[in-house]
Amino acid sequence: MKVLYFIAKYLVIIPFCKIFFWLNIEGKKNLPKKGGYILACNHQSTLDVIFLMCLCRHQVHFIAKKELFKNKFIAKILRGAGIIPVDRTSVLSGYSSLNEAIHYLKNDKVVAIFPQGTRCKGQNPMSTNIKSGVSVMAKWGNKQVVPIFIKTKGYKTKLFHKASVFIGQPITYQDDPNKNQIENYRIFAKDVMLSICSFDNTNNEENNKS
Repeated sequence: MKVLYFIAKYLVIIPFCKIFFWLNIEGKKNLPKKGGYILACNHQSTLDVIFLMCLCRHQVHFIAKKELFKNKFIAKILRGAGIIPVDRTSVLSGYSSLNEAIHYLKNDKVVAIFPQGTRCKGQNPMSTNIKSGVSVMAKWGNKQVVPIFIKTKGYKTKLFHKASVFIGQPITYQDDPNKNQIENYRIFAKDVMLSICSFDNTNNEENNKS
């Protein structure tokens, strides 16, 4: 299945992104050369997944909603591609998915996560809710987080509209001994989102005005 992943990536996905979105990627030098790591990205479209697949030499593993796994044949393909199902209405399912993601990280795999938890089309990422899953993965997987910002006009992804991907410098998780674990998770997740959105000119312009 890994072979199929790379065939699809180089023969279908990358050409598709170049042709229909004029995809531009900046900051590839910030991706760790070896070992597992976490890609943390803003989320505005289902196409974000294929944009992230274009970034690195390694296979990227994603956490996806369980509804995509209803068909047994599709489920087998998704599982073979390293996609991790999650029931967003179940706390236990969330923990199970994070544990599976951590297992991939400990085996030096690349895992992608969207801290917003769901697609937020047309919304400034800084105005959306941030989940702490990225913090749990970084702490227990003992891997760095690479902030990724997908830039499109109006935070909407449309065919024949330019999409740019910015890759930031890796961030290492650290606990503050003066705060409890939940607070540490929230603080780190917010820091990750701030790093992601540091590439957003909209936020930079608003900060300069204030």
